[in-house]
Amino acid sequence: MVLKKVKKFYIGCVGNMKLLCQKCNTEIFVNENMIMIHDNIWNTFFNKSDIYCDHCIENILGRNITVLDLNDALCNYFWKEKHNL
Repeated sequence: MVLKKVKKFYIGCVGNMKLLCQKCNTEIFVNENMIMIHDNIWNTFFNKSDIYCDHCIENILGRNITVLDLNDALCNYFWKEKHNL
């Protein structure tokens, strides 16, 4: 799948709303640092309403994210492309 290079963008945000990581306060962008991991992993380490960037998720898990951790959400395609996976 070839993904078109795009500038930073938000999904589901209105106006000036920003999605921020709860741990490091980094702004989260769909095509940069947002990932969606499988529910069984998320539910083990996080609360349902938690919002974390990819780096903080890795820090909390204590390891690097692998493609096996990721579900089929659109943001993961961007993330895998960015990390050459």
